[in-house]
Parts: sequence; structure tokens; C-alpha cells
Amino acid sequence: MIILFYATVPALALFGLQLIVLRIRETRATPQDPHLGRKSLLYLFFNLAISTLLMGLTYAALEVCEHTVNPPAAPAVLPPFDWFSNRNRTAAALVLAGVGYALVFFALIRLFTNDVEFPAVRRAFAATRLAVALLIVMGASTIALVAVFQIDTDLQVISQTLAFALVWGPVAVLHLMLVLRGSGWRREHADR
Repeated sequence: MIILFYATVPALALFGLQLIVLRIRETRATPQDPHLGRKSLLYLFFNLAISTLLMGLTYAALEVCEHTVNPPAAPAVLPPFDWFSNRNRTAAALVLAGVGYALVFFALIRLFTNDVEFPAVRRAFAATRLAVALLIVMGASTIALVAVFQIDTDLQVISQTLAFALVWGPVAVLHLMLVLRGSGWRREHADR
């Protein structure tokens, strides 16, 4: 419950800030987006669903990386890896919930808003996901480098940061491509 509180408060604060920025931008736009508030709210829940999905994938990656780096001390013959341990069951539930809610909110956005005609909200929330992914990748890679440079390298820390990088690195690259594509950036514009 405490984790939910600490995850929800920053998400709502970021949502409020993002809505204020979008409203200020919208006052200068012609024509104005009549679905701005509705889309912002639906994209907030879409982002939370994507975050839930990524938390589940991260949790599963943590389990696999920790088991790979630190196999349990056992007799000469190790028992097989329990692919559906309690941690992986939790991860599967988070992934399933994230996918389900993401599909529901994506459908609501497509059916009941003018998202195709006015893409500013979609781009703003994709940029938020990019920022979160980059912060996580930068933090994980910095922690891994600090662990590598220590006299007694802690393999468990490196395996945990590897798990975060395996999930959030591709997410950062994907969202960077989405943000660049959505902003109209093309390679020929970069050469000028």
C-alpha cells in the first residue's frame, strides 16, 4: 500500500503539471482542442497502465538476473529454476493488469477523443514516459558503474541494474523514436 501511495503521488503531481503546461499551450493554439482535459486524464491512466506493465517485466527480469548471477547454494545437482515462482507470479499479474488496462484506455482514447487530429497530449505523455525511462536507465547504469569500480565488486547489484537496463533501455529507445517521429524531426532537417 505504501508503494502505491509513493507511486501515485508523483504521477498525480506530474499529471497536474503536464495539464497546466498543455492548457497554457492550448490558449495560443488555433483551433483549440476541445478534448484536452479528457485526453489528458485518459493518457494519465494509459501511462499508469504502461508503468504497471513495465514494473511486472522489471520484476521478472530481476528474478531471472538474480538467479543467473547468484544461483542458490545447493548440493552438487542444482534443482531446476522455478519459472513460475511467487515473484514471477506477481510479475505475470502486473504484466497482465498493465496490458489489460493499457488496451482499455487506448481504446477509450481512440474511440472517444480527437487524438488523431490533435496529437499534442499524446506527444506530451510519450515524452513523460521517455523521461522516466531515461532516468531509470541513467540511474541503473550509474549504480552499475559504481559497483564495478569497487574493490569488492557486488555481483548482486550488477545483476539488479542489468535487469533494469534490459527492460527500461529498449523502452527508452522506443520512446525516443516515438517522440522524434511525433515532433516531425527527420534526418534531412538535421543536416541543414
